[in-house]
Amino acid sequence: MLASSLAVDTPVVDPSIDDLDAEICALASRLNARTYRMLMLMLMLMLVREFDDRMGWAKWGHRTCAEWLEWRCGMSMSEAREKVRTAQALRALPAISMAFADGRLSYTKVRALTRVAHLHDEHPLPTSSIGRRHLLPAAGRTRDSAVRLSTR
Repeated sequence: MLASSLAVDTPVVDPSIDDLDAEICALASRLNARTYRMLMLMLMLMLVREFDDRMGWAKWGHRTCAEWLEWRCGMSMSEAREKVRTAQALRALPAISMAFADGRLSYTKVRALTRVAHLHDEHPLPTSSIGRRHLLPAAGRTRDSAVRLSTR
């Protein structure tokens, strides 16, 4: 992969124009797919929250939005509950919502942050969460050492 030639200790090789073209297209495709998935997930969470608020699930005789998601969308019950919980929690967490919408936080991190955000001031959570991840490779630390450092 040409992207690996960006490393400092790798000798620079002049790739052909065709190689550059192929690499750019492949990366753009992956980036577009990831961005699209993130946007669709954010939109789905917003729709789930509104559907839940308006009790749309009751129209089909379900007791909860999670039950409806399981039945209608084929999700597992635990996945459906997490979607509803996360969607509802994001209402009160604008900084986390914005970081998620901007692509600075993955859905996995958003789910985790929404579980603990009520215990902390929301604003430092995304920044500290993002910062630690980006410091790991630069500092040459392992994930285990980062966990030890973050618990000090």
